Amino acid sequence: MTQGYGPDHGQQGQWGQDPPEGAPAPSADATAPVGLIRWLFVIGIAVVTVRALLVLVSILLSVYFYGLASTATDTDDVMISFGVGSIVISAGQLVTVVLSVALLTLAIIVAVKARERGRTGAIIVGGAVVLSFVIFVLVFFIGRFLFINAPGVAGDGVDGIFRIAIIDHVVQAVHWLVFSAAVLIGAVRARRWARQIT
Repeated sequence: MTQGYGPDHGQQGQWGQDPPEGAPAPSADATAPVGLIRWLFVIGIAVVTVRALLVLVSILLSVYFYGLASTATDTDDVMISFGVGSIVISAGQLVTVVLSVALLTLAIIVAVKARERGRTGAIIVGGAVVLSFVIFVLVFFIGRFLFINAPGVAGDGVDGIFRIAIIDHVVQAVHWLVFSAAVLIGAVRARRWARQIT
């Protein structure tokens, strides 16, 4: 062999070979968002579940209010029921907003740290949250204002209000279905990527 020869007089490793290279260091940024992706998946499911419950409660309260308003003899009972129902819906919406902000924050962090399908999944989730908020503002604030204040749009009295509620609930249900599909597709995509790199 060539031991003892060469520019380093044989000091460049056994039998004149270069020293063996060390094992490559594990990629820290590839595994860093795995825990965050797990939380992205969990909070995504929580947001979808809370929104489903909110739509269901809204439908049940509307049916209850319609029956109560049609048969009640005391307007105070109706107003108290409307007040309690509004508080329940507002509390549900507040929980939804808090969870959605947490989901959007996680989606942004994962989109920055992850790669490939993990990044794509996080972008889908974040885009769904932002688009959902825009649709909520357009449909539920502007739409309700126009329907309630435009004379003769849906009829008069309790029946007219109930027709508005039916339209509102159909839009809410479609909105929930599209949002849920986008969030679950994005979260599952990111989760599969995280499993592949671990």
